[in-house]
Amino acid sequence: MLSLSAQTISNGGRFSADYQLGCVPFTVHLTPQDTFGNITRVYTYENSLTEKADTFHTYTMPGVYTIVQSVGVDVSPKEDSIVIEVVESPEPSFQIFACEPNDIFVFVDDQYYDYFEISYDGNPTDTVPKGNAGISHSFANSGTHSVTVEGFFDNGAPNCNTATSFVSIAPLVNNAVINQIDYELICADNLTVTLDFTAAIGVRYSINKNEDNGLFEEVFSGGLTNSPLVLQNIAIDTNSTEVCFQIDALSPCSGAVISGTPFCQSISTESFSALSQAYATYITSDIQINFTQNSIGTYEALRQRENEGFLTIDTIFDGFIDRSVSPSRAYQYQLNFQDTCNSISESVLIAPPHLIDNALGPNRYELFWVAPENNITTPPLHRLVVRDLSDTTNTLVISNPASPQELGLEESYGRLQEIRLETVYSDLGINLLSNPIVKRYEYSVFVPSAFSPDGDDLNDVLEIFGPIESDFQMRIFNRWGKEVFRSTSATNFWDGTFEGEKAPEGGYVYTVDFSNRFGEKFKQQGSFALIRK
Repeated sequence: MLSLSAQTISNGGRFSADYQLGCVPFTVHLTPQDTFGNITRVYTYENSLTEKADTFHTYTMPGVYTIVQSVGVDVSPKEDSIVIEVVESPEPSFQIFACEPNDIFVFVDDQYYDYFEISYDGNPTDTVPKGNAGISHSFANSGTHSVTVEGFFDNGAPNCNTATSFVSIAPLVNNAVINQIDYELICADNLTVTLDFTAAIGVRYSINKNEDNGLFEEVFSGGLTNSPLVLQNIAIDTNSTEVCFQIDALSPCSGAVISGTPFCQSISTESFSALSQAYATYITSDIQINFTQNSIGTYEALRQRENEGFLTIDTIFDGFIDRSVSPSRAYQYQLNFQDTCNSISESVLIAPPHLIDNALGPNRYELFWVAPENNITTPPLHRLVVRDLSDTTNTLVISNPASPQELGLEESYGRLQEIRLETVYSDLGINLLSNPIVKRYEYSVFVPSAFSPDGDDLNDVLEIFGPIESDFQMRIFNRWGKEVFRSTSATNFWDGTFEGEKAPEGGYVYTVDFSNRFGEKFKQQGSFALIRK
């Protein structure tokens, strides 16, 4: 049973306190121990308080206090003192686990107090020290019962906090299920394992692991509350082909075990690679570096611009964005990894897709492309994509393009058009983008360099083509500057006659005025030849 007093004598032996240590709020009681008889005795309990004759005082703040007694008699010294400590009063931490019917197991994991008193349905029954392995208790009947734990300090006042939990007695069952397991390599075969699970509160579990059908070994024991659970420093041989984890339910009263269902996962050396599926892709005009970060250590990136040599740019992370690039240049990256104990290092070269253009004429280009460089082994699909920058849902796609690939811009895809190479790994859901090439669609009318109005139904009229929307006018002049034809209709073509007569062979000059669909006005001029056979 608990001591009712832990009397402390003052330094001079003239008075005592029931307890020298107590939880806030702590009321200290003093008792004179001198033989001075009926004299005046006053006490100072706190530095900021005046003397008073009361032999009790309540401290409301944690701290260390000196109680000073002064006596009304001519003695030396006239003062005596005791040091009092007042501490915080948190609720004790404990767990209740189910056992067999009507039995529970109480595990006090609190490290603050020195010992604890456990009451069941309000009846004090057990006293356990800090660090105790736990204690079992049997109730006379089923139903809901209360368990209260009160914390105590050695030689301290019995005024510290309590905590109460209610438990419904039920048979021990195992309904724990592992949903997913993720691994992260720390050093050599030392891993951090993250388990996503569902489990019941109030059950003590054991998590066990085996590799390649070997023996199960325990890696965790206790209650499972918040998912996921992160297990640090788990030894797993990265050369194993399969790892299984299993959650068993335990009866801490009898030691009975209800085994769970193993969750097995095929693994490979790549499963623990620090730089698996590393790749680079353009995001707008920047380059993003991605990789599956399965290991803990230092990740570093070096950048090479068009064979100029590698330069270190930064320590990196999955999803790192390099903003110091020019989309017109080609880039390659070397990614390096070093684990926390310098026992594992990896290196990989990656580069985003790259696109180069060569102008062939108005709105016509020759496109050269270079496939991305990475360590993804799945075969990709390449395609050229032209996007209308004013409406990015309006796109032209050329699958499996050649290199070089000729491309003619079409007016229907807008004034500003962005061209990219896309490399798609459909099985992985990865879509890599090249550098963007932005072209302005040049509005012009196609006028043939020659026509032959000879009645053979081939090139008998000067037929023109172009993105003409309105305000059209075409004028044709002979070599002396005399106008021989005028039209305000884009479908009214010159048939090679002037004033009812055949116009002579030779060179002619034209001017064309028109507006596009955006209302922009254009003027074009040039020459052509009229040929008669």
